[in-house]
Amino acid sequence: MSLLQNAADSICIGLEDHDSTDPRRALSAVRNLFAGILLLYKEKLRRLSPPGSDEVLLKQRIRMRLTNGILEVVGEKKKTVDVNGIQERFEDLSIVVVWKRLEDILKIRNDMEHYFSSANSILVDQAITQTFILVRDFLVEQLNEDPVKILGVEAWEKMTRIAEVFEKERAECVAKVEAHDWSCEALKIAALSYQCHDCGSELVEPINDERESPVRCRACGAEEGHEEFVEHALHDEYYDHRNAKHGGDAEVLDCPHCGMAAYHVESGMCALCEESISRTCAFCSDYISDGEVSGDGVCGYCSHKFSKDD
Repeated sequence: MSLLQNAADSICIGLEDHDSTDPRRALSAVRNLFAGILLLYKEKLRRLSPPGSDEVLLKQRIRMRLTNGILEVVGEKKKTVDVNGIQERFEDLSIVVVWKRLEDILKIRNDMEHYFSSANSILVDQAITQTFILVRDFLVEQLNEDPVKILGVEAWEKMTRIAEVFEKERAECVAKVEAHDWSCEALKIAALSYQCHDCGSELVEPINDERESPVRCRACGAEEGHEEFVEHALHDEYYDHRNAKHGGDAEVLDCPHCGMAAYHVESGMCALCEESISRTCAFCSDYISDGEVSGDGVCGYCSHKFSKDD
C-alpha cells in the first residue's frame, strides 16, 4: 500500500474517531490526523528521491557509495525521517509548509495525552480544521493531487463542514478580542493567540466590555480571572520569544508596582496596573537597557558597583 493511500486512510480513520460517542477516541482522532499529515509529507520526499537511491530523502539514515567512480547518496535501512527531519529537508528543498498549524495539532495531541484525554469534541474540531487546511494546500500545491479524489467525497465534505463551523466560531472570538479595550497592544496580541489552559482550545473571548474583564472558553466553559489571564497570556506569547534561556533578555518581568508577572518591557508598562518603570538611572542618569530593567531605577553598572561596595 502506498504512502499516499496510508495517509488518506489515517485521516479518514481520524474522522471516524471524531464521530464516535466514546470519549476515549477523541485522542485517537487527533493521533490519526497528525499521522496522516506526516505521511503526506513523506510521500513528497519519496517522490523527490532520485531513482535507485532507495528513497534517500525519505530515510532517516543515508550513506554514500561509489558506483563506477560516481558518488551516489542512498537511503539506509527502513526507518524514515521524523518530524524534525521532515522540516529540515523541506527547508533545504524550499518546500513551504505552515509549520505553526502542524505545531498546533501536535500541541493538542500532547495536551490530550498528558492533561485532558477526554477533551470535548470542539478541541478535535480545531485539530480537524488545521488538518483540513494543511492537507488541502499540500495535496494541491505540492503533490498535484485532487483532495476529493484522494480522501473521498464523504470524508472531504465532513472535513469542510467541520472546518467551516469551527472557523466561524473562531472568527467570532477574534472579533471580540479585536474590539476589546486592552491595556496595551502587547496584551491584545497575546490574547489573539491564547489557548485555554483547561482544554487547549483557541475559542477564548472576553466575557464583558470592561477592560479588566475575565475570559471564557467557548469549548469547555472554563472562566479565567483577568489577572490570571493576563499573566498566562503574556507568558505564553513572550516567554520563549526572547529570553535569557535563548541568549536574550526577558520580555515580561514582575512589575515592581503590583508584583504581578505582567510588565511588558517593549511596551514600557505593566499590562495589569498600567504603571511604567523609569529607564533613566537614578544615580548616573544613563539609559537602563532592556536586560537591566528591574524596577529599582538603577542601571546594571551602578547596581554592580553598589553591590561591591556592600
